[in-house]
Amino acid sequence: MLAGLGEFELRRGDVYDPTADRSTKFPGVYNRIGNDVEQIVFFGAANDRMAKALAPLLKSDDPETRRLALLAGQMLRDAAFGEVSKISGPPNGARDPILQAVKAAQPAPPPRTAGGGRARAGTARPDDDYFRGYVEPVLTTRGKDGQACVHCHATHTLFNATLGTAKNVINLEDPESSLLLVKPTSSAEAEGVVNASKTAHGGGVRFEKGAPEYNTILNWIRGTKP
Repeated sequence: MLAGLGEFELRRGDVYDPTADRSTKFPGVYNRIGNDVEQIVFFGAANDRMAKALAPLLKSDDPETRRLALLAGQMLRDAAFGEVSKISGPPNGARDPILQAVKAAQPAPPPRTAGGGRARAGTARPDDDYFRGYVEPVLTTRGKDGQACVHCHATHTLFNATLGTAKNVINLEDPESSLLLVKPTSSAEAEGVVNASKTAHGGGVRFEKGAPEYNTILNWIRGTKP
């Protein structure tokens, strides 16, 4: 049960193939982070009950139980679902010690870019004020389909269109390879296709490479200041 809380679920690898024979076996694949992950989130009193259940497991004599309990503890967090929170009510603080334990057990990793490499010393850092003044409007402006980046990404794990998570999807060594630029300039054609050679974006093309939106985000990654 603990593993199920903290790990992404498996599903059929041909789930997006409309011609697939569902009666046959097919290797499972992990869900990608994004629209297709039904992430577990606890609200209100359920947050508190789960926190109380996890608390003794964090002190278990079994290392694997402690590890899984820490992973499950990450599900106890604030979630921006206003109407659901109204119904469930606010948590009473029972989860706070769990969150502190989770944080204490997670050593800060060395800074890495979206491409996996460490940022070079002396590389210009993206400016927070520039993001708020110029990049944020790009992410909150509705496109022709009536949706904005922030709408679809609001509950995503890796990138939810906020300043903090935008830094998860940029590459300081090679700015134009940043997922923050590659994804919105990609189509949904290869979405869910196993071993696809093309980058896919479930929301489709939001703007073209070289468009004002593209250049705004690129300038931010390169360290432009307002």
